Amino acid sequence: MSDHDNTPQTHASPEPATPATTEPAVERASAPTKPRRKRGLWIAGGVVAAALLAGGGVAAGAALADVDDDDDDHVASSSQEGDAGSADDDRDGDDRDGADSNDSAAAATPYGSDTAPAIVDIAEAARAAAEGDVVSIDAERDGTWEVQLETAAGDESEVRVTPDGTAEVVATEAADGDDRTPEHVLDADTITSLVEAALADTEGTIIELGSDDGRTPYDVTVLTGDGRTVELDLTTDFAIESRDTDD
Repeated sequence: MSDHDNTPQTHASPEPATPATTEPAVERASAPTKPRRKRGLWIAGGVVAAALLAGGGVAAGAALADVDDDDDDHVASSSQEGDAGSADDDRDGDDRDGADSNDSAAAATPYGSDTAPAIVDIAEAARAAAEGDVVSIDAERDGTWEVQLETAAGDESEVRVTPDGTAEVVATEAADGDDRTPEHVLDADTITSLVEAALADTEGTIIELGSDDGRTPYDVTVLTGDGRTVELDLTTDFAIESRDTDD
């Protein structure tokens, strides 16, 4: 080329710097943000799930605790009811045993009299309170005596005599067409003979004396020491004709 060549020469313009270096940098800078966001979400979700699980566990634990408490209360209540029922049964059993013991003791407690003079005094006190002859004498558990008298016309009176000898008429009944004069009465001599004959046969206390019972002229009931009653039927000469023991 000539030094004088005036042809303008075109010089290549420098190519602009390629921003390629910046794009990868941006990509490298922005790329890690996505994984961090995901990890943050995963962590937050894990925390929430753990909280839910923890809350559910607490709630479940509370529910189980309530069930256990209810079971314990039910067991305790049942136990208390059972103990109360057992206590009631024990009390009921004690009451029944006590009642049986009292009945047995009452049955075995002696009453009446084992001497003829005491019974004669009872008859005399009753005769002083009402008209008639003594036809029966019965001892009561409270210590009193019930004495029945009949008149020749058939009128009847019932007299109560207390242990101190006080006599009181408690009932009277006028005679009717079927009544008759008693054939056998309990005067002092008869009472003495009957008591002696009965106690010679059976040891105990006299609780009943009667006459004209329809089988034999006289009957005497003796209460033994072991609580048995023995009914004796006697003839007019005070011989024992029959004996009936009530256990």
